[in-house]
Amino acid sequence: MALEFCVRENLKFWKAPEVFVWPAIASGLMLLLPVADLQITALNVLIVTRERIFSTGLAIASFYLEKWNMPLFLRCLVYAILMFQQFASLATAALGLFWTCGSTSAGRQKSRLEENGKQPEAA
Repeated sequence: MALEFCVRENLKFWKAPEVFVWPAIASGLMLLLPVADLQITALNVLIVTRERIFSTGLAIASFYLEKWNMPLFLRCLVYAILMFQQFASLATAALGLFWTCGSTSAGRQKSRLEENGKQPEAA
């Protein structure tokens, strides 16, 4: 049912809110500390934020699968690999994190330019 939702609905337009970026980075750094209580807290925060950011990476994959007109069988296979294979899942989450960070900084730069009355350059 969930996979059917991903294929039918416009998953490619979903994006994690920017509020998940810094908690994910901070909790990843807190995992390096030798305090057990902080590590447990950081792991719980990382689990919650990783799933939201993973969904952004999945949306990027969905965009490209739709752009390349992949058949339904191959889309389902790619989604299954991205969800269940450890390294592919980690790479998808990293892609979602970098995408969210990049779009956040690009949005801030664009808003600063608009505040100053300048037009942002077309990329």
